[in-house]
Amino acid sequence: MTRRALIQYLAVVTVRQHDKILESVFLTDHGLDQHRYRHLKRIARKQWQSGKAVIGEHSNQQLWQHVRRMNGEAAHQVAARIVAICARNPGCVLLFERLRKFKQGSASTSRRMNRSQANQLRGKINQYARAKAYQHGIVTVEVNPWGTSQHCSRCGARGERFSLVAGKRVQWKGGKLFWCPMCPYCANADHNGSANVHHSFFAEFCWHPKPKRKPPG
Repeated sequence: MTRRALIQYLAVVTVRQHDKILESVFLTDHGLDQHRYRHLKRIARKQWQSGKAVIGEHSNQQLWQHVRRMNGEAAHQVAARIVAICARNPGCVLLFERLRKFKQGSASTSRRMNRSQANQLRGKINQYARAKAYQHGIVTVEVNPWGTSQHCSRCGARGERFSLVAGKRVQWKGGKLFWCPMCPYCANADHNGSANVHHSFFAEFCWHPKPKRKPPG
């Protein structure tokens, strides 16, 4: 695994004006995800050794407080940078992707806890950025993210996400890169999704609410 594969983005900010992307800023976590995972792994090990969650143990309380403090500081810093970018573009509207519900999955306890904490961190970034934007008179809007990660931000065609593993292209829904077979357009998947949030807001291309499934019978 290369060092580049360990980079996590807490937010990707894309500035668009008159159908043209003016600026894209990638806000990284500076190793927060890996650092938090190591602490949560220690907590999970202690819980496994005791056979249950250690609610009153002093060391676990300290670890949880440290994890929450890291998340809080990161959320404030990222939110401040997002609003600073908006402030450089007077009259802009700050669009947020509507956060999806967290699914537990079948990963280890420490990985599930880390995913849960990462999801909560994104919620805090959203909350703090809205509050800071309000103080600057910036309008914020929440956008339906359906389809933004599967479609090309240039032509609207359905593409595919993939990652490079040992120099080989591996297609999977959580891939770091996006490729469109129609353009062809290849870009960072987070950047492509960020640009598509604009299309979703303006109802461009093929974006519309995901159809509800009919109950069986």
